[in-house]
Amino acid sequence: MSTNPPARPEVVVGHAADEAQPPLPLASDGVQRWLWHGRFGDMLIEVVGDEVFVNGQRVQRHVAP
Repeated sequence: MSTNPPARPEVVVGHAADEAQPPLPLASDGVQRWLWHGRFGDMLIEVVGDEVFVNGQRVQRHVAP
């Protein structure tokens, strides 16, 4: 009998020694998360329903004129 792999990997971001920002599992119910390693640093992108957050800040949608 084979088991299905998890839909999203259990990856932890952050440093365990930093008490202000505890480790965060990327896989959680109702939230999709990606960690982007960019030229100017890491960005945590989260999608909750129809809302998007980058590093905890809500992203405003572009409104066409």
